[in-house]
Amino acid sequence: MKMPSPIASLATFSVFVAGLVLGGAVATGCSSTSHHGGSGGGGGSGGESGAGGTSSSASSGGSGGQAAGGSGGKAAGGSGGTAIGGSGGTATSGGGGTATGGNGGASDAGMGGGTSADAGAPVHVGWPTYEQAEAAPLSTPLLIILTDFSDSDIATFLPNPDVAWSNLMFGRNQGQGNHYWYEVTAGKLQLIKAHESYGQADDGVIRVKLSESKPTSGTFVVEDQPWIPEALDQAAQYVHFADYDRDHNGSLSNRELSVLFVLNLENANTASAGAEANIVINHAIAGSGVSLEKFLRIVHRYASIGTPCHELGHHILGLTHAPNPTVHDLMGMGAYAEDPVLTTRYSSTDHYATRPTGPTAMGRIMGGLVTPTSITDTTLGVKLYSPQGTNYNVIKLPITGGYLYLENRTADGYDRSVPFCNGHTGGIFATDPAQYLQPLDIPGISSRNPAVSYDGNDDETICNFYALKGYNDTFTIGQYTISNVSEAGPVMTLDITRNNTPSVIGNYKYEYWIKDPNRSGYQMRHFVPAPPGATTDIDFSTFPSGTDPTAWFTMNLIAYYNTGEIRSVNADATWTSTSSYLTLQPAKFQNPGTTIGDAIVHLQINAGVTHASTVVVNISHGSFSTSMRLINVP
Repeated sequence: MKMPSPIASLATFSVFVAGLVLGGAVATGCSSTSHHGGSGGGGGSGGESGAGGTSSSASSGGSGGQAAGGSGGKAAGGSGGTAIGGSGGTATSGGGGTATGGNGGASDAGMGGGTSADAGAPVHVGWPTYEQAEAAPLSTPLLIILTDFSDSDIATFLPNPDVAWSNLMFGRNQGQGNHYWYEVTAGKLQLIKAHESYGQADDGVIRVKLSESKPTSGTFVVEDQPWIPEALDQAAQYVHFADYDRDHNGSLSNRELSVLFVLNLENANTASAGAEANIVINHAIAGSGVSLEKFLRIVHRYASIGTPCHELGHHILGLTHAPNPTVHDLMGMGAYAEDPVLTTRYSSTDHYATRPTGPTAMGRIMGGLVTPTSITDTTLGVKLYSPQGTNYNVIKLPITGGYLYLENRTADGYDRSVPFCNGHTGGIFATDPAQYLQPLDIPGISSRNPAVSYDGNDDETICNFYALKGYNDTFTIGQYTISNVSEAGPVMTLDITRNNTPSVIGNYKYEYWIKDPNRSGYQMRHFVPAPPGATTDIDFSTFPSGTDPTAWFTMNLIAYYNTGEIRSVNADATWTSTSSYLTLQPAKFQNPGTTIGDAIVHLQINAGVTHASTVVVNISHGSFSTSMRLINVP
């Protein structure tokens, strides 16, 4: 799936079919089309500073009151630039090293140490060494194929591109791929250089040149072109692909060998889908005796770790996108966060996606990086350890339809890019993954529950989504009250108190998209009460593209529980239209990582039927029934 553009139109909902998902899940990869936000303030000791986050405006959303994350990012800057140091904050490398940047590149001698990308690699006490991490079950061989066209040369943008990309993705210093994965997985995942005989043998990178000339106009779906099969067939002269077929089934899975194509193609020629993962190809590689199941790709200007690591999160760990806010998540806007010192390989001034945040607890659970600890009764003084330590943990509480996950995130390591509010340096985050892997809006538990209308707030702020002493530090969800939350730090404590309040639905609301009255070209979610036994007027003309009968329209019925949970009941409700001009077509699905399913309820306008400007729809869910009267139907 491609992340939606921040310029919201009727079509910008987050959907994938196989399965069909609304609300933020993902099947493949992402496009990155919007401009990224500014970096944090100037670096202090060690070259670190403020949030350095990214920005995205409106996005799309889904049923159940959730919203999908907006896309973010831009193509990295042009050529030129001088080498700079890594997060060590010095302009040159330390201890006998020299920077390898020069024209169009940042230094690979990060952290102020070493003569190569691997020198001076940090190891935390209690963690495995880098060599031990390479042997971890999740560590995966990676082959990078720099893909040129017949008349293009990626070296005109980036000198020695195979060396630069090898250092970028396999290096062990700040701002390099294996340093990132080591730090955010506690040494559970490393990228292993694929064996190959091209150029500098066994650096994991090869270059190929296609027979076709480089497109200079138009847009292309990469997987529909002959480029990838041709590149794979050429790669076979340098790579013995059959060596990676560990299960000897004649097919290479993502975990047996991940193949990343860096295309010398511009973002505009991909319809702003500059990065994508899990793309099915099943190509029989010429002369190899094996086929490749899937590949991932990025355009060549994404020459920093954020975008490729985000795509590898999809490709190797099977991670999905999640609803807003995602500025603290590798699988969302957090991928594009900026280090205030490091720059992309193309520019000495562009910091885009150089310090991505770590994944959230949900991503770590789905990726097999942590097993949550269940608590079902009152427990005081619960300790939550941040990901930067040796005892990182996640607490799991049962709530209606699923679970609530609690984790501690602190502004340390790559999580220095998490844009905490009000000078905070960390906090307890909660995720409700029942239907949409949804970060929990803590003040929203109480503010959105009453049977009154409100508009969804899908901006990127995370101020409402974490707790620490004196800030969102007491809340109740399901049968559990969280209280006595400590100050932020590597170890945070809290009390969990169970109550015996039965969980029942208190009220229902309709959820649908309307045009944002304050921002031209944007849309926002609107929630209105659905009282039992009553009819609610809903004006079709307020919908995005609401005057176009050929556009796509959806409607959701949301249940609000007395214990704070919010759940879509689309899949379990019965929807009946009084007119054949407008019919309702529920399509059931379930997001990966969730515990209950949902349905997209499509409002289908049937052009071959006599027009009806007003249509009544009757809806029932269990013993509850209500009606909506759609007016100004186009």
